[in-house]
Amino acid sequence: MNSFQDAVIVVTGAGCGIGRATALTFSRLGAKLVLADIQEEPLAKVAGEISSNGGNVRAFHLDVSDREQMKSFARAVLDEFRNVDVVISNAGVLILGETRLVSLEDFRWLMGVNFWKGNRAILSISPRPMLWPRCRMSDRTRLPNRPWS
Repeated sequence: MNSFQDAVIVVTGAGCGIGRATALTFSRLGAKLVLADIQEEPLAKVAGEISSNGGNVRAFHLDVSDREQMKSFARAVLDEFRNVDVVISNAGVLILGETRLVSLEDFRWLMGVNFWKGNRAILSISPRPMLWPRCRMSDRTRLPNRPWS
């Protein structure tokens, strides 16, 4: 892996914790960052920090469990950047307490964020065969002509 200079990196859950650290690290490596989080204030803070240090960043307030928001997000990202090199589907939630006390509504919310968001992010944004003709169906996540592929 030589460089992430100008690679387009999408990070969900970028407002705090692992997502924030991931975004800051890729920024130092020269990547163009697309950050998303449901929490607007922490997201704006991370984006501002990256921007003030000369980084290239776009921030999106986004609920990854919402299918329509994910579709709009993917369209906006692909319209602006044409392709994405790496998708880091980091957003996640947890419910503390006894499983038997978790409502079906809460369980659906948890699955929407923790399971479906990753699939939606990757399927919505990841390279498609028409954009990357050298990719085979079995290895869509490998990107041709990149030092890390």
